[in-house]
Amino acid sequence: MDTRLGQLVGQIQFRIRQRWQAVDRLLPVAPFWMLAGFYAGNGFATTVKYIPWAYWWEGITIFLLVLTLEALQRILARPRTQILWMVHYAKFGFLWGLFVDAFKVGS
Repeated sequence: MDTRLGQLVGQIQFRIRQRWQAVDRLLPVAPFWMLAGFYAGNGFATTVKYIPWAYWWEGITIFLLVLTLEALQRILARPRTQILWMVHYAKFGFLWGLFVDAFKVGS
């Protein structure tokens, strides 16, 4: 197709294929890193309560940790390599673990 519409459709198909290849490459490792980050975040939030010097500073400790992770998010806004994607998924899992652990307070 030599029409403009044909060229546009071809470009869209090419971009979709490129993005799917990136997803297809990361699909097997993404759940693993999210789960590893989740366990790390949940474990951190659970054990920080039992550190004697951090007991009174628990809120500030979590705040500084989340602030650090958000600064890391600013750096990883558009990860270009597979290792940065793994760090991104692990960070997401870590924050997810902190979020889930926050609901343990009410139970």
